[in-house]
This record gives sequence, structure tokens and C-alpha cells, in this order.
Amino acid sequence: MKSLADGMNRILSEGALTVLRETKVLENNGQSQNLAHYLLHEAGVACLPGTAFGLGGEGYLRFSYTTSFDVISEAIPLVKQSIERLKK
Repeated sequence: MKSLADGMNRILSEGALTVLRETKVLENNGQSQNLAHYLLHEAGVACLPGTAFGLGGEGYLRFSYTTSFDVISEAIPLVKQSIERLKK
């Protein structure tokens, strides 16, 4: 998941099958819920906003990687392209 999106920091969970990605650099006004919704509809990739785990989670998205490598490999460019469109 290293190449999920340029400029987005990642936090790997120890013992969990998820990764947190920082979204603050996208200047989305701190609306991780809106970004999660956008990625679902634009890229077809589901993730959870960090706020689903408390207010301190704002500015992060949580992606699960409990699927096949092929599905993850397909999703990464879709997320990346959607983020690039959002930056324009």
C-alpha cells in the first residue's frame, strides 16, 4: 500500500489488517468523511473516515487490506487517480 497516493502519510496497525492514511495534505478542509464518500463513489473503493473511531481521527482514512492482493493492486491506481482529480 506504499503507493496508495503520493503525499499521504501512512500508519500501519500492529496486529490489525488495516492502514491509516493521512489526508490533511489534500486540503479537503478536514472532512475525512467527505473524502471517504468521494472515494467510494469515484473510485469504487470503500474506506472509513478516521472520525468513525473518534474526533481525533479527523484527517485520516482507514483502509482494510483483508482481501486478495489482486483486488488491492486494482484499487490502488483507482484511489490514486481519484485523489489526483480532487487536487485539480
